[in-house]
Amino acid sequence: PRPLRRLDPAMPYFVTARCLFETYLLRPDADMNAAIDHWLEQTRDRFGLELFAYVAMSNHLHLVVRAPKDNLPEAMQFLLSKVARATNAIRNRRGPVWSDRYHAQVILDDDALFDRVCYTLMNPVTAGLVSRAEEWPGVTSVHATAQRKLSLTFERATAADDVRRLLAELRVRER
Repeated sequence: PRPLRRLDPAMPYFVTARCLFETYLLRPDADMNAAIDHWLEQTRDRFGLELFAYVAMSNHLHLVVRAPKDNLPEAMQFLLSKVARATNAIRNRRGPVWSDRYHAQVILDDDALFDRVCYTLMNPVTAGLVSRAEEWPGVTSVHATAQRKLSLTFERATAADDVRRLLAELRVRER
């Protein structure tokens, strides 16, 4: 059996879910983006998650999230099952979408939180897919921030200010 997860609801987590065989099942298009965006929003609202940052790459998802209601496993099961069903319908396929269980890495302090948010937002750039984060055609919280869907609540105000500055810089470069 899988080891039990002991997750602290007060702590944020860096979550990764990878597609089976690293296939590009989540590659950006209008239908896939709409499905992922919809299920992220539904999961956030239903489970009371605080989403700090997220990105859907072609073959994996990254979330920086806190589950203050101590329900991250239930939230991830809901999100990943809904995205898998949508993916199979959109891609006209059957079978598993995810390679294994999602990975949740605890984020221990504000500096690490800032690093994980930056890593998540910049993932399409560091992968060499786009030159600026806002150019990524897939689902990313860079776009959601402009629509005020992103939660930016930190214990230390300076970390929140750093992230807000980064996001503001991304929006300024977009113009």
